[in-house]
Amino acid sequence: KKLEERLMEVDTTQSDITPDQVTAPDRKNPLPPISHLPTELLAEIIQVSLNEIDFKSSSASYDLRLRVGRLYIMRSVAKLWQAILEETPSFWTIIASELPHHVNETSILLSLNLPLSVIYSFNSEAIHRTSRLSGTEFLKPIQHTRPRWKTLVMDPYDPTTMSDYLETPSPLLQTLVARTTDAIMIESEPQEVLGGDTSNLRFVGLSGVSIRWRTGCFVGLKYLDLKDVTHDGLTVPNLLDTLHASPDLQVLKLAGMIGTNIPQISSTITLRHLNYIELDFCNIGLVECIVKQIRAPSCTKLSLSIGEEAESDFPHLLNEKIQPLHSILRKILKLCGESEVILTTRGLAWHTLDYSGMKGFSISFYKVFDPCFIDWVERILPDDSSLGIEFGSGGASIRTLLGSVPPMRRVTRATIGEHTRAADVAVILRFLGQPITSNASLPSLPCLQEFRVPPGICNTSDLLEMVQSRFDALSWEPMERTPLTIIVQSGGIAFERNPSRSPRRIFVFDTVVKIRDTSGVKRFQLVDWKEPEGMLAVVYSEIRSNPGWL
Repeated sequence: KKLEERLMEVDTTQSDITPDQVTAPDRKNPLPPISHLPTELLAEIIQVSLNEIDFKSSSASYDLRLRVGRLYIMRSVAKLWQAILEETPSFWTIIASELPHHVNETSILLSLNLPLSVIYSFNSEAIHRTSRLSGTEFLKPIQHTRPRWKTLVMDPYDPTTMSDYLETPSPLLQTLVARTTDAIMIESEPQEVLGGDTSNLRFVGLSGVSIRWRTGCFVGLKYLDLKDVTHDGLTVPNLLDTLHASPDLQVLKLAGMIGTNIPQISSTITLRHLNYIELDFCNIGLVECIVKQIRAPSCTKLSLSIGEEAESDFPHLLNEKIQPLHSILRKILKLCGESEVILTTRGLAWHTLDYSGMKGFSISFYKVFDPCFIDWVERILPDDSSLGIEFGSGGASIRTLLGSVPPMRRVTRATIGEHTRAADVAVILRFLGQPITSNASLPSLPCLQEFRVPPGICNTSDLLEMVQSRFDALSWEPMERTPLTIIVQSGGIAFERNPSRSPRRIFVFDTVVKIRDTSGVKRFQLVDWKEPEGMLAVVYSEIRSNPGWL
């Protein structure tokens, strides 16, 4: 039964007890109400209070220490709690290198014969600790529990000393994560994963690990994460074979992969449960093969990053090679709504505003500044979807891109990036105040509703010139003026104890008033991290002889 239903039953059985009898801390009732619950129900409550651990995540080490810390705190609350915890083996099934040896020994003892999760890892703070255990120092003392291993994480993995733990069969193993680091990435002979018996594996994450790839290497996977493994002889047919043999795959992540022996596109592979696809810095041939070979009707999260290779024929890449992704992007936009384009010296990017959960997308092209990118974005956007643009430093590249942006009616938000150079800020402000080429009566981005400016990168007179040019110099025929809200992040507080933190630019109060009074400006807001939006105050510093934000 669900926990809520069990609690309802307990409440019903105690309905004849008056509230003061249950809650009053008198001598007859010295224990809190939770101690009246059945022990098995209290065990369920404790289980719910413990955080879940994603052993494939980089935060697994931190989450694990948090979980064990809570266990030991609850273990010391009362003898009843201690007895419940120690008599529930499922609480003690994780063994980790970052836990003290006696804690791991206690967990092995209290877990009885349940399957174990074995985690060898260390966080960034532990990298420089001389007392940190090596992989063999941690794994060798617990290798007698290997028949019980359900999860094995080796992060970092050292092939010179830990290969036995990757090659030896483990009949219960379902999750295998092995990642090397730059410091220990060395040439080694390809290894046979689990002696070739991988039929029980469901979650596989390998980074820089040399394994022996073959047909049928992995089957029935639900999670596949491969990074920098193509030097091991992994071919695209091997990869497609794994995908074909894993119809229940939910997550596919490939990074730093160079496809070899790329076959002609043949019959497609339908992965009905695949909801997350990540293709980061793989060569374009592999990306094209993957996106054209598979169908993922349930995909709600997508990440695609392509490097300088995209420069060769960028329009063909967008419109032909990754064309199967267009439908996925449209579906995600309908789920998430708003998205944002980023134009910087690093290249072009497009992402949904919400990318934290299991829905959203992030598309990045590095060192690419092709104006066709803007047209591509507009063609994919659903009719009811709005768009934001973030401008960054880009020099001549930004000027080239701005030429394709002005007529966009979908853009309702614009932001200047925090580290944008002053020269580029001036270009962006002039752009927002100038008319579009196709209609000299309308300004660039005619549907712009919100303009965000980070602290200290432009002055008030430049903003005033922009809004006057945008609203006073143009007739806005044949459409109504779109009211503009200007939001400025405050950063102009002068700290007497630390003069280096003084603002680079100071807004002049009477100029701010002129901006607010300009017909077409809806609001001029100052946003501070500790104050409500719209708070504005200007003070005069006798020491500096100028006004500033407060």
